[in-house]
Amino acid sequence: MSSKLSLPRFYYPLDKIVIGDPRMLPLRPDLAAEFLRSLGYQAPKFTAGRLHHSILPLVNLYDRPDMYSPLSSQLLYGEGFMLYEIHRGWAWGQSLADHYVGYVPYHGLAPGFVPPDAVITLPHCLVFDPHSPKTRKNPLMPLQPLYYQSGVRWREEIAAQDFLDNQWITLANHAHILSEALRPLNRAYAHIQIDIVAEAKRFCDAPYLWGGRSVDGLDCSALIQLVLQAAGVPCPRDSDLQRAILGISIPRAELQAGDLVFFPGHVGMMIDENFLIHANQTHQRVTINPLEEVVKSFLPQYPDPILACKRLKFPTQ
Repeated sequence: MSSKLSLPRFYYPLDKIVIGDPRMLPLRPDLAAEFLRSLGYQAPKFTAGRLHHSILPLVNLYDRPDMYSPLSSQLLYGEGFMLYEIHRGWAWGQSLADHYVGYVPYHGLAPGFVPPDAVITLPHCLVFDPHSPKTRKNPLMPLQPLYYQSGVRWREEIAAQDFLDNQWITLANHAHILSEALRPLNRAYAHIQIDIVAEAKRFCDAPYLWGGRSVDGLDCSALIQLVLQAAGVPCPRDSDLQRAILGISIPRAELQAGDLVFFPGHVGMMIDENFLIHANQTHQRVTINPLEEVVKSFLPQYPDPILACKRLKFPTQ
């Protein structure tokens, strides 16, 4: 069986991940994705799937079709989803952003997927009703929130200078959004460098939520994933997958700002040589703590809790 998983429209290769990992393998006893047939997998039925995208600010993803089951992850607005089955209001499929497989409520999806023109750069912002007048006494009425790294499309092509000159941008759904909340993804903006430590700090005090992916609630690996995606580094969803794929190993003594430190079931980012920012259950939020303090929190269950220290490589390096 091939060690590579090649998925159309997906953002990074999985050649370092075990193919049989159920979190990233669209395979059930009764149904499987068509691309798995050529990899030697067996199933009573295969389906090619249909591209969809998220139309809600957050769409919860579960490992079974039960909204009371533990949250596995979330789709952000505009993210793609390869749908393999719809049954009783649940869509079973795979996220195009990080390959995660699961069930989402079908009402949170719409058919088709086109890569976004821009992503949200604020932890949280609002889009506004285009029909409300833009006056000082009668401000725009908010339609819905959007979260960091959510993808949006323009109503029409916007030149780089037009984007800089306009305070308000009209989206494909005719809603209005402030231009300063967006980062265009076209080549004219490819030179923009992202300070991942500064980005991570913007989430300080955001509540901890297992499976969450927004400032309203996120877990340790989501914090890393969102910040790295903003910097152009494709990133898996869970900390063990991140440890397998991301960066190069370095000695603990060489840790510096931006390096990742992995623990059993946990990950954080160094903001300097001594302090770590991480979404954690101890404080139930994103906090900055001395690395030594975090290490001690794993004792005595884990005598040597640091599993790996990783230094990232960015697209421009």
